[in-house]
Amino acid sequence: MNTQAIGIMHLPPTDASVTTSVATAQPPAIDMRMARCGAEQTKCWDIAWAQVIGVHHPHVCEDSVAHQCPNQQTVFVSVCDGVGGGARGDVASATASAHAVRMPIALVGNASGIAQWMEQAEAQVQMRLRTVSHARGATTLAAAWLTQQAGVPSYIMRVGDARIYAFDGTHAMPLTQDQTYQSMGLPWADQGAKPDDPAAMIGSDAMGEPEVVPLALPSGSTLLLCSDGLHRGLDAGCMASILIHAPSLEAAALRLVQTARVAGSADDITVLLARPTGPVARTRARTGLLRRLFS
Repeated sequence: MNTQAIGIMHLPPTDASVTTSVATAQPPAIDMRMARCGAEQTKCWDIAWAQVIGVHHPHVCEDSVAHQCPNQQTVFVSVCDGVGGGARGDVASATASAHAVRMPIALVGNASGIAQWMEQAEAQVQMRLRTVSHARGATTLAAAWLTQQAGVPSYIMRVGDARIYAFDGTHAMPLTQDQTYQSMGLPWADQGAKPDDPAAMIGSDAMGEPEVVPLALPSGSTLLLCSDGLHRGLDAGCMASILIHAPSLEAAALRLVQTARVAGSADDITVLLARPTGPVARTRARTGLLRRLFS
């Protein structure tokens, strides 16, 4: 199911002691324009996604979200965020997210094969951008290639400050570390950047070697992929609380992006949730590897 809506949310006055003239004034409005929202179920996976358009983008969301279910046991998912200041962030992010989920099914469970496939995303983004602009552009990425095939591990990957979390029913644990100028020990002033701006991205020859890491996602757990618009508005505790209380995965996705906007995140906000249904086949992947390899 896909939905698209445009809306403005009005906040009620919070101070009962305000004067009559202030109390009767129009309450402040929150820009809550939704982009792509929806959900899908397969035999082995529940998936849901939601987007809110950034307040500074009048018409276009520069985030992209994509998924593909090549068979009942497997799902490929991605969230990308077009980098601000670049050319056509919407085109860069859409190209990278589509490339991630178009991976050949034969590469499932093959870390080196996935890495080689994702190395091609750099050229794909650059070529696509050249068809619409002479300027350079780029995107961050969070992607996962998930399967319940027996003995076959799932994998995740991130570039830049898009994030991946695992929710175990109680806590939301970040599985990735942002690749920012500060975290990578790179000078940012000469680049006209801020310390927490992404230093790794796809499309500007700054992706680096793809870091493809195994993931073990137990039954009942939820994988959360998001753009920085979400995690700059909500911490992991808030995300977990929403996931705990939402009546469905689709409702959780909507509440996550809406709550981040109400909390003050003005950027494009995108989240994708993936949850295995039924028993998950055992693999040799160890979730603990994530912290070591991404730290």
